[in-house]
Parts: sequence; structure tokens; C-alpha cells
Amino acid sequence: MNQLKEEDNYEEIKEALVPKEYNLIVTPKEIDDLIENMKEIVASGINGAM
Repeated sequence: MNQLKEEDNYEEIKEALVPKEYNLIVTPKEIDDLIENMKEIVASGINGAM
């Protein structure tokens, strides 16, 4: 009985987590600014190393 419940739970979790049609991530607007800043930092570090 417990094994059936665990398998059912696994299938439900898998169904909820695996995207079927869309692969979208919603992020706050601030993430764009953070990525831009990190891009500049990484680029400067690479340029400085060269």
C-alpha cells in the first residue's frame, strides 16, 4: 500500500515540475539590471586577466 502511494506521489510531483508546452520563467525586473552589472564585472575580469 505504501509503495503505491509513493509511486502515485512521484508521478504527481513529476507532472507538476516537468513543463509540457511552455518553458517560461517569470523573474522580477531587477534581475535584468543585476545580469547587466554581472556581465560588466565578468567582462572586466576577463579583460584584466588578458
